[in-house]
Amino acid sequence: MSTDQEATNFTIVETAQRLGVSENAIRQRIKRHTLLAVKVNGIWRVTLPDHETDPQATIRTDYQTDQVTDHEVDQQGDQEATVSAVSASARAQLASIRDEFIAPLVERIEDLSRDVGRLGAERDAAVDERDRLRDEVTQLQRAQEVSRVATMHPGEAEGERVGHGVPRPWWRFWDR
Repeated sequence: MSTDQEATNFTIVETAQRLGVSENAIRQRIKRHTLLAVKVNGIWRVTLPDHETDPQATIRTDYQTDQVTDHEVDQQGDQEATVSAVSASARAQLASIRDEFIAPLVERIEDLSRDVGRLGAERDAAVDERDRLRDEVTQLQRAQEVSRVATMHPGEAEGERVGHGVPRPWWRFWDR
């Protein structure tokens, strides 16, 4: 390695001190690829551009407890970098792509919502029909029972009310 490369390659701690931000902010920037870094023997080495290597130019000297915290500065700086990285034409492209793909999805959701409403109404109608048919079947069963009891022979009706203890003659088997 040349002396120029050694002078611009720093550890995470050194980079954080030079830029006046937290170590975690440096790690996040490495993760987002906003800082160039390489892991050498298990240690991250961050390469800073020449204009950022001057410690007097980049170190924060205005920090006081009643001012903005490092974390807030990191967030603001990262947001500004993200915002400036996207051009107006890219934003327009993203908007057209969004509209192209989202509009059919919104229409599909509306169609499905209407279908859900229609199917819910059909379900309610089917439940009402089922209940009505169930009531009719119950009424027919009661009418059949009343009719059966009315057509019974006097001994049968009494025997059925008492239980199975009253024997029937064998020829009553055919009377049903």
